Amino acid sequence: MRMAPEDRAALERWLLEAPAQLRERFEVVEAEGRVVTLKGAFGIIVAAKGKA
Repeated sequence: MRMAPEDRAALERWLLEAPAQLRERFEVVEAEGRVVTLKGAFGIIVAAKGKA
């Protein structure tokens, strides 16, 4: 699924204007005012209640 151009531009602005600590945490790489790459870490925790 592709983002609408205006949504992508808004996201890029938001990422580039984020505090330095957050840009560093997500390794935002910028070139000529555009976001080239970024990284994120996500986790999923699943729990199940066992039968007693």
